[in-house]
Amino acid sequence: RRDICLNNIKQNYKEAYARQVGTMQSVLMETPFNGRTLNNFWVRTTKKHTAGEIAELRITEAKDTILLA
Repeated sequence: RRDICLNNIKQNYKEAYARQVGTMQSVLMETPFNGRTLNNFWVRTTKKHTAGEIAELRITEAKDTILLA
């Protein structure tokens, strides 16, 4: 029963991350290359930003529990 619940949770978050692909997101940069969206999704970018900056990023890919921009 526990495994069924865990599998459902994993499927739900994978779908949630996949729905973000192609969208523009406001991302609070926590480090020069990592931040979080307003909905608390982790985002990694190849372009350097200033920590504390809110960057407007297009999400290009979802990999497990991180979005790529």
